[in-house]
Amino acid sequence: MSNKRMTAAERRRRQYIVFSVVMVAVLSLSALAPIFTSGIVEPTPVTPTTPTPVPVIPTPISDLSSISFENQVVSSTGLFSVAVPTGWEVGTNTATPTEAQLTQRNTPAESVIETRVILPPAPVSDVEGVRAFFDDAWLASSWRDYTSWDKASDSVVGDSYVADFNLRRTTRNFIARQEAWTDGTWIYMVRVVTPPNAPEQLKYVLDGVRRSLVANTQFEGAPFNWSSYFDTTNKYLIRFPTSWAVTDSASGAPTSLAGDGASLRIETMAVALADTTAAETWVTETYGATIVSSQAVDRFGTPGFAVAYQVPDADGGTVSGYAVILVEGERVHVADLRMPGAGIDLNAEDDAQQYGTWKQIMDSFGLFPEINSII
Repeated sequence: MSNKRMTAAERRRRQYIVFSVVMVAVLSLSALAPIFTSGIVEPTPVTPTTPTPVPVIPTPISDLSSISFENQVVSSTGLFSVAVPTGWEVGTNTATPTEAQLTQRNTPAESVIETRVILPPAPVSDVEGVRAFFDDAWLASSWRDYTSWDKASDSVVGDSYVADFNLRRTTRNFIARQEAWTDGTWIYMVRVVTPPNAPEQLKYVLDGVRRSLVANTQFEGAPFNWSSYFDTTNKYLIRFPTSWAVTDSASGAPTSLAGDGASLRIETMAVALADTTAAETWVTETYGATIVSSQAVDRFGTPGFAVAYQVPDADGGTVSGYAVILVEGERVHVADLRMPGAGIDLNAEDDAQQYGTWKQIMDSFGLFPEINSII
């Protein structure tokens, strides 16, 4: 009985000893662990990077002969007209007192065309003067929509100054060429931008647009930043200050404008007028007018008549009128201006100076049959 008890006690003692040894070992290893692991760096989790997308450059137009330059449009200023190549659309159209600009875009081809007519601060008479005008400051301003630019080359080709550029916009690269020339009064510039893989397309479009540009030099000396209205059916054009507004218009139908207290109506009618007497009679009968003066005029190659007159207004007063009548065969194009107040005769030199804005508007009225569209 005592031997069994001793054996159980001994067994418990041995278990205690084993447990104690194990605990000492565990505690010892825990204390030594920092020594053995101090040089080990835990790996930092790596976040997978998203590859930068590679820009897809559009394929150049393979058949350049498919690009037509037959659609001719006039800028909103009326100072020039230019072709819109097939695939391009008119975009921005701006004007300042010294520059008129028309931009065209082909979005799928990532191509831009700029046409500018510029009134330089001092006369530029030759191509070297044109080269000097387009200095780095001017170019930097003109390329401000791009991240970076540099002029790759420039040269004189005939009477034109030609410059090539490398451009970058964010992740996209482009090439550009501009051609500029002068008539001694205005400077003209056509610029084309394309992706770098389309140099032949660039040159083809630039050449076609450059050859299509027609400057309406009839308006030399007139404000650059005026607006214009062009009727695509009857082919008449008139310029007016931006403070004026077109109040009613439709191609082939009468057009109405208003501004500065005056109103203007333009229409085309089947009438044959042979001389100033016939013009006076027509104005008298059509408007119930009293004639003040009349004279024969020539507007950009189209003959006609300018008739000043008076008519009563709705309040019992008198309104001054001035009708410019352009004769085209058996029909006439009439711009009829009504001015507040009596006694205004824009055929008279003194009144033409005093009411210079109205006279300039009426002097701009003309026919432009070569233009087939408008923006």
